[in-house]
Amino acid sequence: YSSSGSAACSVCAAGTYSPSGSSSCSACMAGFYSLSAGCAACSACAAGTYSPSGSSSCSACVAGTYSPSAGSTSCSVCVAGTYSLSAGSSSCSPCAAGFYSLSAGSAGCSVCAAGTYSSSGSASCSVCIAGTYSPSAGSSSCPMCVAGSYNSASGQAVCTSCPAGTFNANSGSTSSSSCSLCAIGTYNPSALGASTCSSCPAGKYAATVGSTTCTDCASRLGSPGGSGICCPDGSYILPSSSGCLQCNINSYSVGGAVCSSCAAGTYATLTGSTACTGQVVSTCPAGSGIVFNQFGCYLCAINT
Repeated sequence: YSSSGSAACSVCAAGTYSPSGSSSCSACMAGFYSLSAGCAACSACAAGTYSPSGSSSCSACVAGTYSPSAGSTSCSVCVAGTYSLSAGSSSCSPCAAGFYSLSAGSAGCSVCAAGTYSSSGSASCSVCIAGTYSPSAGSSSCPMCVAGSYNSASGQAVCTSCPAGTFNANSGSTSSSSCSLCAIGTYNPSALGASTCSSCPAGKYAATVGSTTCTDCASRLGSPGGSGICCPDGSYILPSSSGCLQCNINSYSVGGAVCSSCAAGTYATLTGSTACTGQVVSTCPAGSGIVFNQFGCYLCAINT
């Protein structure tokens, strides 16, 4: 540039410029700069940087701020739920699921504690509701308590297991009342939570609800309902294991499991017999024979 009456042109300083034929230098606009002296025009600051008026360089946006486009006059603050990790950012990134940033201008995100969760871009963590849990920090969701367990409070990292002698067939339960006592004839020995109770095996029984073990049928005392029924002598377990039934005539039982037919030459005239009566005859004289489940030998019929 040159002022009126000057014999030579002067060089514009850095941060200013002048087009051809100018009588003075102008300061670069905010968002622009001239790096060196003698510039005919100013350059725009790149995205992620900014400048005030009359600048010879651009400044990088600090962490937690950004400038999205070239020629920015200032940097914007990242909103809650987002962050910019390093200086010179042109955008903010959302916090990943399981993380959060509580306030604006964050340079990073914090991890959600166990018992809480968050989705992507969250400004805070949500508490897991009753019946759900999150076992570790940084959870993106809260799974339901599995069958055999429950959770009555919110914000829990673990679910409570139903005690031994009980079961819970449903997931997502919110109360200890969801743990039901094992029925008569069934049991559950585990304190780690069960979705079902097991039937007592043959020869064992559980006479009360909430059993954790089954008892041997050594005494052969009856136990109503359920499975693993113990039947008295002279009876047998029904196929459905729902009760006991007396042995038929000419059969017997000892031990209450099954009824056996009386041996040839013996008999039982009453139902519910525990033994057969009569002497076992293994052979009969010529002209006679053993009648099955009857006592003694009988003459063969005519024509036999």
